[in-house]
Formats: sequence, C-alpha cells, structure tokens
Amino acid sequence: MYSENNFLIVIDDKDKTQSIDRLEWKERAVVVYFTSNPSKPFEYSKQKKEVKPKRRQGCPRKGEEGPPKKPSILQQQEQMGDVEEMLSLIKTECDTSIKQNSKGNRHRWTGGKLHLSVVDGDIPITALYSSASVHDSSLALPLILQSSQKVNYLYDLADAAYDYRIIKDYSRLHNHRPIIDINPKNSKKLKAQIALDKSEKKILGSLNLYNDSEDLHYNQRSSVERVNAYLKDSYGCSKIYYKGAQKVASVFAFAVLSVCITQSLKLLT
Repeated sequence: MYSENNFLIVIDDKDKTQSIDRLEWKERAVVVYFTSNPSKPFEYSKQKKEVKPKRRQGCPRKGEEGPPKKPSILQQQEQMGDVEEMLSLIKTECDTSIKQNSKGNRHRWTGGKLHLSVVDGDIPITALYSSASVHDSSLALPLILQSSQKVNYLYDLADAAYDYRIIKDYSRLHNHRPIIDINPKNSKKLKAQIALDKSEKKILGSLNLYNDSEDLHYNQRSSVERVNAYLKDSYGCSKIYYKGAQKVASVFAFAVLSVCITQSLKLLT
C-alpha cells in the first residue's frame, strides 16, 4: 500500500504467483484485485462523471424550453418567518463589489458591507453584516422583521435599490407604509416621467403650492446616511483590517452600540 500523487493505491501481493484481475476506483483510492489465473487479463473500472449536455447560450429556440429559473433571494425569504433562516441565504465571506455613485463614478472595494435600520434621532436599532457583493435589497426583509420585533414604527423609508414589489408587500404586511424611491431600471419612459414630476414639484414648491407628506417623510431618510458618516469618521469603520466575518462584524457591533448610546444621550440632555 502506498500513496502517489495524492491517490491511495492498495495492493495485496502476498502471493507472488497471482496476476492482476481488475482495478476499481473508489473515491480517492485505486483497489487492485489479483487472480490465480495468469492468463486472464485484468479489468480497470472507474466511475465516470455524468456529462450534462451543453446548451446554446442566449434565448432558447422556438419551441425549446430553457432551464428553470432559480428563485431569487427575495422570493425565498418571502416564504420564511425567521430572521436566522433568512440570513442563512446571505454570504458573509470577503469579496469584491463595484458601486456607482450619484455622479456616475464607479467605486470598487473589497470586504463587506453593513446594513442599518435607523429611527428618529439617528439611533440605529438593527445592524446586519454581509459580503460586499450582496445586493442591498437582499437584507430588506430581515431588517424589517427584526426591527418590527424591537419597536413599533409606521414608515419604511428606502432608496431606489429597494424598489421591489416583494419588499413593499412585506412592509404592508407588518402594518407599515413603504416610501421607496422609484427605480427606472433603464426605462426611458419612466425616466422621462420622473424628470417631469421633479420639474412640477420644483415649480409648485417655489409657489408654496406643493405639500406632499410622503416627500417630507422621505427626506428623513438622510438619518441613516448620517449614522454611516458617524461610523466611518468617528469610530474607525471606514477601513477595517481584520480577517474573518465574525471579527469584522464584532467591530461594527461595538461601533453601532457606541453611536446608539451617544445619540440616545443627546435626546436626554
């Protein structure tokens, strides 16, 4: 018995008069069987991998059915009722992501990201950590569910990254009112409609004729951006040089706790 090239070969050669009967491949081992008939040729059997037929890239041909689509993370989380079960679908290992800011410039970073739920007074009540490549909308349902278990609130404010029907329906299911910015999603017609609505609001606002309560509530979404600024500028969360999701998440947890205490004390004094 000896090992060669990371494969284990088992040979029973007590009887030198025997010849090889067959070889069998078992996981990472080759087992050699001997026979007393020296004229019999040996057989070598190896488990063959199942080869899937290659499919042509692009849209399926007419009358051809494409492979079934895998349900998205939001569609899977919609059927779950536990936060831990929802978070089991979220990656936490270190990876790379690219984000485009409001000016059209792309920013690339390696690591992870922190998802926050913030109430009035810039007080964070829920914080979840994920890989950098995880889309923001994938943490929306766990944030809503976990925040609802802690406090009673009325509105779910979010930017255009959370513009999904599942998120809005889930928010209404918890007796909240979702106020989420519209994502045009490369629709020229919808982009033109958004630009027209903004121009009308600007004209009516200059004449003191525009007073939409949803826009007034949506402006309070800036509180989460202020909390992000506190974490980056005052608590050293801009760059964290630790290896492992648990270590990085623990640094975020202490920083979020510090912000929560600081902002709560400001309300009392």
